[in-house]
Amino acid sequence: MKNLYRFLLIGAACAASASVAVADVPAVSLEYAGSSRVEGAAKPAVTLKSYVTAETGRVRKLTKYVVNVPQMPLAAKEAKKSPLAFLAHMGSYHAGGIGVVIDRRNDKFLLFSSEAQSYVEQPYMEFLKQIRFDPFSKVAPELSKEAPPELTPEQRQRLGAEVSVAAKAFLKNNLKIYFHALPGSRNFKSLDGVATHGYRMTILFNAAKPGQAKRWGKVASEWWVADPLPGDGMIRDVTGGLFEDIKSIGGISTSMWLNEALPVIWESLPHEFRDAAATYMPLPPAKDAWYKGTLAYLAVTSNMRNLKTAHPVTTRTEITLKNRHTGIVRDSLFLPPAGYQKMDIDFLLKMYQQISASILDPDGPMTQMMQSGKMPFGETMPLLSALQPVMNSPFATNFKTAVRPGW
Repeated sequence: MKNLYRFLLIGAACAASASVAVADVPAVSLEYAGSSRVEGAAKPAVTLKSYVTAETGRVRKLTKYVVNVPQMPLAAKEAKKSPLAFLAHMGSYHAGGIGVVIDRRNDKFLLFSSEAQSYVEQPYMEFLKQIRFDPFSKVAPELSKEAPPELTPEQRQRLGAEVSVAAKAFLKNNLKIYFHALPGSRNFKSLDGVATHGYRMTILFNAAKPGQAKRWGKVASEWWVADPLPGDGMIRDVTGGLFEDIKSIGGISTSMWLNEALPVIWESLPHEFRDAAATYMPLPPAKDAWYKGTLAYLAVTSNMRNLKTAHPVTTRTEITLKNRHTGIVRDSLFLPPAGYQKMDIDFLLKMYQQISASILDPDGPMTQMMQSGKMPFGETMPLLSALQPVMNSPFATNFKTAVRPGW
């Protein structure tokens, strides 16, 4: 069940990301390898291989993974605080692949998992409409029927500036961001001598409570982006298509507040963070909006030693481009994997819509949870009983059978 939700969310994020572009090559394919290591562990906690294939009007993304998280010596009290803490306490091992296909030529959305040996196939645009968050359908149907108006770029910038001013004193004492470009170019074998541009960003954040001595955590990142290459326009169009298609159905939700929250928050962020993001994914009206160039390398190191948490560790994640080519690809890449079982998720979509509609219901489960003051985890989750059909679904059964007993 959890894996179904996870790759539905991944698919929704990738969904709509295939608007039509003028192709300068038949297709573009990228292959990445990555890993995430935890200090003191002999093996990587996570190992990844990612494959992205884009053609005009369609895209496929496949991620193969191995998760090998060692047991962490958390006290029973700490392990019960959250699902993540519980998993860290138990340790986990599982391996597989998860993929998403957006085929706008045939209005098709495809999601598949090798662990569950199953796939989901839906009409693409209809799927976007079905996962659109609608908290008003029950309490204010008239708002559900209206398309929420959009703020202008100038209004978003103004609101973002106001939020930034309000948070300035807090951020000055608790957040420090340093960003700069690296000199020269770095050679990557996978790019065959193409020039690259490097950047480095360091984020320091204070996790201490007010009145306590500051405890700084540190996240340092370095990445390299290639100069323009054939096929970049196709990937740029694939990425920008996400926002175009979501906009065409009225946004991610029927709520203007929710639709405008991310743009306004973005405008309120420190300029160093926005400048860093623009090195890889500039926003409109930039001529290379949505995709600056091929990411050749990314490394992120987090150091939480000073936070004095239950299990302070240093982690390092690296992602490296292994191959990039622009030749013709097989049509079979965009079809369901052979031998996989097709799953019906209509019941899950209906359940999601019902839960969305109950968010603002004064007698709904979310209101009851907030009034109870209990955290939404374990037996205190009022919606847990509503998820029982998911737990008993064929997809969940397949997944639980595929996952190794030690997970």
